[in-house]
Amino acid sequence: MQHPLFTVTILYDNRSMRDDLLSSHGFSCLIENHQGRRVLFDTGESGPLLLALNSHPTAG
Repeated sequence: MQHPLFTVTILYDNRSMRDDLLSSHGFSCLIENHQGRRVLFDTGESGPLLLALNSHPTAG
């Protein structure tokens, strides 16, 4: 079975599709490859959304 090359999780955006997450100005996403390497692309204003999404960029 083939793995996707990358998984992109949007962490922070101007809009939210979930009631438990607030939107705000900026954009942030976590980019992961199938080997577990991670890159955090971040232009957001604050970090609490990482905790709300149970995302820990330094883990792994």
